[in-house]
Amino acid sequence: MFAAIVVLLASVWFGNCAAEKTICKIDENCTMNCASDDIIDLESSTDCKTIVVKLLKSNVDVWQKLKRYPIEKVVMFQQNDLQNIDDLFKETNIKKLYLYQNNLTELKTGTFDENKPFETLALNRNQIKLLETKSIPAVKTLYLHYNLIESLNADAFVNISHVKILRLDNNNIEKITAASLMGLKADYLDLSYNRIEYLEDASIPEVKHIKLDNNKLASIDSKKFVNISYTINLDLSYNRITQLSENSFSGMLNLTNLSLSNNLIASLDMYSIPTVKNLNLSYNLITFINTSMFEDIDYLMSLDINYNCIKSTDFHLINMNVSNQKDNETCKLNRKDTSKIKKFTSNLMIAIFLMLTLILVGIVTAIALRRYAESSTYNLKNDETTRGTSNGKTDDIKMVSID
Repeated sequence: MFAAIVVLLASVWFGNCAAEKTICKIDENCTMNCASDDIIDLESSTDCKTIVVKLLKSNVDVWQKLKRYPIEKVVMFQQNDLQNIDDLFKETNIKKLYLYQNNLTELKTGTFDENKPFETLALNRNQIKLLETKSIPAVKTLYLHYNLIESLNADAFVNISHVKILRLDNNNIEKITAASLMGLKADYLDLSYNRIEYLEDASIPEVKHIKLDNNKLASIDSKKFVNISYTINLDLSYNRITQLSENSFSGMLNLTNLSLSNNLIASLDMYSIPTVKNLNLSYNLITFINTSMFEDIDYLMSLDINYNCIKSTDFHLINMNVSNQKDNETCKLNRKDTSKIKKFTSNLMIAIFLMLTLILVGIVTAIALRRYAESSTYNLKNDETTRGTSNGKTDDIKMVSID
């Protein structure tokens, strides 16, 4: 009797649990929010051309149930602790795939279908360090920022010319070679907040809007660009550029906005400033500006030369909006540069101290070894002298005894 009651209660409890399972189906906003234990319902009729499937903190099994339906989807699979995706999203009709904030460490060849392009692929905020050959599908908007990428090669793309927006900021890239982005013809390229020190000739592709700020570039010239006349906006702020030469931006026919703020520019050669509408040269070490430095001074509409060392200029600032009122009386470095110099000075002082210490230790050691050697030689001579004296006395004694 007791056993029957237990069985009855258990069946009722399990029945209630099954009844409490949520049915994941398309809502009025053409969105599905599915959890791990939801019952998937895609059979109901819908007028949605595109379905947004949100799998926040879900599991792969849910997607395995959904992927067999031939519906174009926007899949948001973020924050799911994914470590690899293999061919999880192959053979689907997904147009927009969001895989950000997971734990992906690499993209392997064959992960995506080469014949099915994406509109958007978000792989930002992962741990991606390696991009294998043809691991990135044909995609218009690609987010790869906030990863651990150290090097780039166009071979990683199935079709790099398909990309229009490419974000690679906040990675560990140290140099851009001619092969890094070969074939890219995009509207927007973000390479900011990396560790880029070197740009190979013809390494910057045909891009309208380029962000190269917050890197370690010490120089720039037009040879770095594949087609410099294609660029409209160029941001080179927060680098280590010290000088602008005549060839720095020659040929930038369509350049409208140029930012060179927060660098270490002290010298401007003749015609080193290209024909632009808006120019930011603030937070540098410029001491003097004249009209010969500009390709076309009349075209310039806005000029920011605040926080430099400028004491005077030789051109009339009539048709321009010129900011030239702050800290140009005395030469001041900005906080970032000051901190860099302080850090460099501190490191230099430590290095000098260590070097002097090593030299001093070497000198003391050499003196000690020399004194030890001299002392050993002196003691050895004394021992020999003592032995000779002792031997003479012994011989005298023997002679006396014989006599």
